[in-house]
Amino acid sequence: MRDRTAVKAVMKISMASDIAERVQRAWGESPFYQSKLKGPAPDRFVFKPEYPFAVDQTLGQLILANSIDLDGGLADYEREFHQTVSRSSKYGEFRKFLHGFVWLSALASVGEKGQVKALSLAKAWFAEHEKWSSESWAPDLTAERLFALCCYSDVVSPSGDITWRSRVLTSMARQTRHLANTCHRIECPENRLNSALSLCLTAICLPGCQEALERGFELLRRELRLQLRIDGGHVSRNPSQQLQIVVRLQMVFVALQATQRQPPGFLTHMLGRARSHLDLFRLGDGRLAVFNGATEDDAKALVSALQRSSGYEEPTGFAKRSGFQRLEAARSVVVVDVGAGNGEADLAQLSDVRYAGTGSFYFSSGKCRIIVNCGPGEALPGDWERLLRLPDAHTTLSFLNDQKDARPVDVVFGSAAHRRAENDGGQLLEISRAITNNGLPLNGTGRKRSRQVTNDWNKTSSVDLNGLDRGPNNDITFARHLRHFYLDASGSDLRGQDELVGVCGPIGAYWRLRFHLHPSVKASLARDGRSVLLALPNREGWRFRSNCKKISIEKSVYTGAGEGPIPSEQIVLSGSGLENSFPGDILVKWGFQRIDDG
Repeated sequence: MRDRTAVKAVMKISMASDIAERVQRAWGESPFYQSKLKGPAPDRFVFKPEYPFAVDQTLGQLILANSIDLDGGLADYEREFHQTVSRSSKYGEFRKFLHGFVWLSALASVGEKGQVKALSLAKAWFAEHEKWSSESWAPDLTAERLFALCCYSDVVSPSGDITWRSRVLTSMARQTRHLANTCHRIECPENRLNSALSLCLTAICLPGCQEALERGFELLRRELRLQLRIDGGHVSRNPSQQLQIVVRLQMVFVALQATQRQPPGFLTHMLGRARSHLDLFRLGDGRLAVFNGATEDDAKALVSALQRSSGYEEPTGFAKRSGFQRLEAARSVVVVDVGAGNGEADLAQLSDVRYAGTGSFYFSSGKCRIIVNCGPGEALPGDWERLLRLPDAHTTLSFLNDQKDARPVDVVFGSAAHRRAENDGGQLLEISRAITNNGLPLNGTGRKRSRQVTNDWNKTSSVDLNGLDRGPNNDITFARHLRHFYLDASGSDLRGQDELVGVCGPIGAYWRLRFHLHPSVKASLARDGRSVLLALPNREGWRFRSNCKKISIEKSVYTGAGEGPIPSEQIVLSGSGLENSFPGDILVKWGFQRIDDG
């Protein structure tokens, strides 16, 4: 009976979706809607934007070789392009690849042969899809197609063929007006914001689209207000997404200046804030720290995004609302995920990305990355995506679920609070978050904790925290995880401390602290078994030490470079009998010290 009910429910949803699609098609094909797409026909591009991201030339070579593998299927380009479109473009990545003109940038990057092929494919697409259709004119696809056509206008509409050029410009104007009417319907927030940016850019580049530009600014203002927090960070908390937004905001800003138009105040303000936030993730190698599904991304695009075309904005080094902190001294940089700020949970729901990386950090010295997270898994098959979202794939606290235990460990972390202080000696950061078991509080202690960061080689560093902004949980009322970072002024000494306060038996037995190493770092366990020697590609040496009795080096992977999983290693701390501030608490001390500095 239950199965029949489920089948009926699925059938109702399918029927409702089919009816909605028919209504949408009837409306789009109606003379009334088609009349809304009419307007002045542009005779030229008034501005050609430059897209700073590097293009995948391998993809262009594959297209030239008449074969490409997307969605597990091989497309054959030996036949006419429109035949491939009609056969394979309705669903999946292939649909985005074809109708979003992903192939255009790839072919434009492989020389004259690629440009000739790109023009041929563009003519085939216009022959088949120049008129409105619900599949090829979907708002998100239209936005990406218009963006590509603007950036590579010299490839698609060469000046020699006036008739063809006029046809392309007229169709682009119609698609721009269509996008102005439908952009707000896009479900994915990130795609909606990118589409609003594409709409603004295209309307600037094409004369006669002033009404669409005003609509684009209206949509862009709304989406920026919804998706950018006060500190300029995007709600996805994804540095790669942040870079994409800043690059496109910058392109719109530059296009307005080049066409002698005054950028609206909200655009200048939002661009400055978003750019300052992006600067927080830049490491010594000129690429991004990897959090929440991001990759290291394109160094050239990052340099372009951080160019101060709208005035100088001072980088702050921290983003309280978005939940990131940056500690920097000499050649050392530490970027820490401290969790989204309180009061921002409603905005966080706009993002589909959920990575359990609170407390994790990136640590680099000069151009060498030392400590990383494993990276994203969305583009990988099987369980990669799910596994790379877990705490185990991040440089933070996790718990080993012992399958032989009749009562497996089921740990849930609450929201995090953090605070920061610094003086001439260095910078201190503290993160505090509650630990619950199946949603129920564990044994609480009700005690306040020490604010000193110590280590096991008899060093103690303290920073005055009085008068600083404090989180809502100064008193510890439940089981809690406290993580401290201290980076000294020379940048040669990073010390940390992890406290488990008021823990119960299962949690106390199965905790793990993981420090994932970048694939370029070579690690070896010292003879004393209490420290690890790290060799960096720049011939720098670092020593990792801890008061933990059990230190091991285990296998790991790294996908942050944007490629497939690269083998790497991780330092894992576990065990019991550690130094306790109070009975029942666990205190783990650890640190990284540059060897040539002592």
